[in-house]
Amino acid sequence: MEVTFQGNIQNLDIPHKIKVKDLYNKLGLSPEEYLILKDGKLITHDKYLDPEDKIRIVKVVSGG
Repeated sequence: MEVTFQGNIQNLDIPHKIKVKDLYNKLGLSPEEYLILKDGKLITHDKYLDPEDKIRIVKVVSGG
């Protein structure tokens, strides 16, 4: 799986489909702080990702 995170591209060895929530755990990231996008669209925690998917992880920005 190709992952773009903070401008860097990394290849993760994911041998089978993985739920988005499990990917957060594998990467040690909080879903409250980061979003996972595939093809520019937000992927919810209950969806599955394939090993050949290309995703982008972006930090949530909030302000007032």
